[in-house]
Amino acid sequence: MVDLGVIGLCVRPSDGALLMAQHTWDPYDNGSTWKFVGGGVEPGELPEDAMRREWREELGVGFTVLGLVAVSHRAEPDRTHILYLFDGACDWREIQVDHQELTRFGWVTRRRLAVLQAYRQLLSPRDYFLSRYLLEGGHTERIKPSDYLAPQDAHDGIQRTAFYIAGYAYDGEV
Repeated sequence: MVDLGVIGLCVRPSDGALLMAQHTWDPYDNGSTWKFVGGGVEPGELPEDAMRREWREELGVGFTVLGLVAVSHRAEPDRTHILYLFDGACDWREIQVDHQELTRFGWVTRRRLAVLQAYRQLLSPRDYFLSRYLLEGGHTERIKPSDYLAPQDAHDGIQRTAFYIAGYAYDGEV
């Protein structure tokens, strides 16, 4: 079985703070952990479209996808998890939290993120790893998504396929 998920990073330009939220249900600490906003990809949905839907559902605002930052792939014996991490922007002044999903949202500065990271139980394990990466100066260069339609896709009636690649180098060998 394969689980597909998305996360959206929204960075405040003035100080680099990240928009994060606390969810009403949280297997780690009953709704008190801070997490990046995101969710699952539904059947027939591209990751970029799922990101926009999740932000609309949870925060009531549109999410402008600026680019793909990373793809995480975790393999377990009976399940594979693939997570798309997008960089984006939103009109945060228009946010209206869906209190069935979130208890609150807020801007988390890099300094506050370091405190949350130090008390690991305050972040979900996935977001703990991501916050550590960001605090250590990890790059968030964008991978531009492009639509790709293979001949077999067209034959099978598939309308769109997202193709993401970064650092691709062709060495001439087949």
